[in-house]
Amino acid sequence: MWLKEIALKIQSRFLNPFGPSGAPQPAEAEDEILSPEQASLAHSYLEGETQLAVGPKYLVLELTNHCNLSCVMCPRQRMTRKTGSMDPALFRKIIEEAAPSVEMIYLHFMGEPLLHEKFQEFIHFASGRGMTVAMATNSTLLTAERADALLRSRLDALLVSFDGGSPAVFGRIRRGADFSSAQRQLARLLEKIELRAPDFNLVIQFIRMPPNKEDLAPFLTLWKAFPRARVKVKDLHDFGNQLDELKRLKHGDEVLSIPGDRICYEPWRGFIVGWDGRVFPCCNDYDGKMVLGDLRQESLKSLWNGESMRQFRAAHRNGRRRDFSLCRNCFPPSVSEPGAWQMFSPFSPSAFEMQSYFNRGLLPEEMDSRKGAYFLAEDSELFVQDRVGKIRLHLEPADSNSRLQVPDFFLYGRPLAHTGIRNQEILLKVPAEFRGRLLLLNIRPRAAGGKNTRIRLRSIRNW
Repeated sequence: MWLKEIALKIQSRFLNPFGPSGAPQPAEAEDEILSPEQASLAHSYLEGETQLAVGPKYLVLELTNHCNLSCVMCPRQRMTRKTGSMDPALFRKIIEEAAPSVEMIYLHFMGEPLLHEKFQEFIHFASGRGMTVAMATNSTLLTAERADALLRSRLDALLVSFDGGSPAVFGRIRRGADFSSAQRQLARLLEKIELRAPDFNLVIQFIRMPPNKEDLAPFLTLWKAFPRARVKVKDLHDFGNQLDELKRLKHGDEVLSIPGDRICYEPWRGFIVGWDGRVFPCCNDYDGKMVLGDLRQESLKSLWNGESMRQFRAAHRNGRRRDFSLCRNCFPPSVSEPGAWQMFSPFSPSAFEMQSYFNRGLLPEEMDSRKGAYFLAEDSELFVQDRVGKIRLHLEPADSNSRLQVPDFFLYGRPLAHTGIRNQEILLKVPAEFRGRLLLLNIRPRAAGGKNTRIRLRSIRNW
């Protein structure tokens, strides 16, 4: 029932912002998370609409599905589709068609993107069209030449996988990788960032699983000495429980109970584009078994609302997702509780990444699911996607009896100007050189009475 209530709320506040009298509707903090276009997608998901008024907000582009490793948690070795690399002309076509609506793209899927000789050119092209660009790498190909190319490329975020704190464990997980070489190359890149590119966002990821869970402490110790090293711990992804070996690796002998009434939101958010232009529904389709279209033959706009996409959305809406082998055993990502962040963030790429991808492990306090707010204490780091040169934060004191102390704000260590506080909102002014980028924002609450104050972050508005 609450899903319908939120859908009506989105409609009244975003899609019809003026009430019957013609006066603007009063805003609420959680409303600020979504732009009007993002709200349109959220509303379409909640209402089960299959024809969408706006385009996707994120895309995954597979530059190549070639890889130099054979990692234990990756299904690539089970892949039967052809291997290859994306043609530059196809990449440019996709980006040109995506530019009006897509806010964030990821240049990785079932391969190592640094193996594509045009990766720097691709990043430049997409960034120049106003998109936030992220990439993941397995850490073994960060040669001096490639590291310099990345630092020059205007890449917004680099996720480096490094799943061990010792040579033995690292080698068992990342089969074909050399621990010492990978550690040395990554350390060199971090040093270059410190000296030459302090606004380059890099996160070192540890995928936690039974073979390496005891190696987490050595991993953290390994990178603690580097000021620019930010780490996150991610639990193993099971790729929709399609493969028995991955299912055992993650769940052991546990008998899984797959919820049948959850509606996956992925068909309303974006899709995967393979290196050859074929479109897959989500990251679980590693082998490209469910092709929804081909961007070599059709436009992104026509595919987004084409027959295959509409039928796929309708099947999920009507409780028939188990008709698809890809979806049958999956724990689908869905809206599962009526909290502001949980409800809205999947439809805002930057909010989604802040809460569940790049920023995992960086927020110092737990999320208050009841109120949908983050607690901020001491020095908190947030990734924020700048879209219009200003960022509006809605803050409130953790203690309702306290007065909000305006915190200090820093952008890559530089003080960031703001307009002061009004109705618990603070407007931050982003310098022109950072426009359109994914920004690392530090929020430092001020001490009151000799004690660090705690504040809640209710929403971020970047549109």
